[in-house]
Amino acid sequence: MIGPVGLSGLDIPLPVLAFAPIFIAFIAIAIGFVLILLMGRVPQPREQAAEGDAAPPTGALARAALEPIERSLDEKAGLLAKLGLVDIEHIADDPTPETDAFRCRNPMPMVGGTYFVHFVREEAYDGAPVPSERVQSFRKVVKHEEGVIKGILATTGSFSKEAWEAAAEMGQIELIDGRNLLRLLEMFYPERFPAARV
Repeated sequence: MIGPVGLSGLDIPLPVLAFAPIFIAFIAIAIGFVLILLMGRVPQPREQAAEGDAAPPTGALARAALEPIERSLDEKAGLLAKLGLVDIEHIADDPTPETDAFRCRNPMPMVGGTYFVHFVREEAYDGAPVPSERVQSFRKVVKHEEGVIKGILATTGSFSKEAWEAAAEMGQIELIDGRNLLRLLEMFYPERFPAARV
């Protein structure tokens, strides 16, 4: 028969000590779930996919914040610079209608390289979500341009659910809709959102 083991004056049976690591791991997992619930958010593997077909941001503050990005090449280039991209060049001869096209470079080692960034203006689809056909045609441009490793397709409006799905399957294309643009603007230009500041 296995006898108790003395531990700082306590007599703890050996079988209880054997299950202590499992008990500690269980407690750690439980604390992790409690912290996630306290933070008020359950993580999702692809937040963008859950937002497929979401309407563009509404409200005076949101529209006022997005308007400069929609209308100004300098604002678009400035946001790309805030994202850490360099050598930002507007491609003036891009034939795609209602699109502002940029070529730029991600300077990060390992994942860096040349990117194409297309901003699709809302009037291109009369306020309707950008369809998957636009994502597929953009991928062809990215794929056939020598030296370009990634494409970013952005709009102040929204993308259709099929567009999100197409981009997820392609891997080489990233979508940024109006809601995500608004989050980026809040992050990089907090002075434009005085009501949101505490």
